[in-house]
Amino acid sequence: MSARSMGIKEAVSDLAPHDHACLLFSNPRRWHDFVIGFLLKGVARRERCLYITALHGPDLMCRMLAEANPELKTALASKQLLVVHFSQAYTPQGVFEPEETLLNLARTLNKALQLGYRGLRVTGEMHWASYRPPGYTRLAEYEAMLNPFFEEQPCLAVCQYDRALFAPNLLEEITGLHHWLIEA
Repeated sequence: MSARSMGIKEAVSDLAPHDHACLLFSNPRRWHDFVIGFLLKGVARRERCLYITALHGPDLMCRMLAEANPELKTALASKQLLVVHFSQAYTPQGVFEPEETLLNLARTLNKALQLGYRGLRVTGEMHWASYRPPGYTRLAEYEAMLNPFFEEQPCLAVCQYDRALFAPNLLEEITGLHHWLIEA
């Protein structure tokens, strides 16, 4: 599979349920603009939004999002927007297990639907893989497993990869496992 490219503005406006995108970034301002726009679009579409953080703790990320936009502050207060640490999403037992991570994603989606949301919008900082927790070598396998899941579910995700943290050959492999490539 080869990812199709799109710009930040196009990604914010056009990404929809069933999409699996890779954000490759090296510019913090452009990363920030994308994240804020992506989450605001989900809030407006009445989707539950999940932000998985690795660079900052959840409390700090919540403050950053709330300060960036009043609508995100409201979404955080109402729990339409959730922020969790990567260990809760990817390594809850201390080991990255793609199958378990996918099951947890399905549970999160089902909970969102039960609460009346139109779907689930996820974005995760993939920095955690550069920390090399047990099982991190299965990252590409996990990215490939996501595509069939997204094709069947009212869910979309953007996986955030900082170019400075990953080898170019790994980034090339990873981007090829996504429907879309967004460069910032």
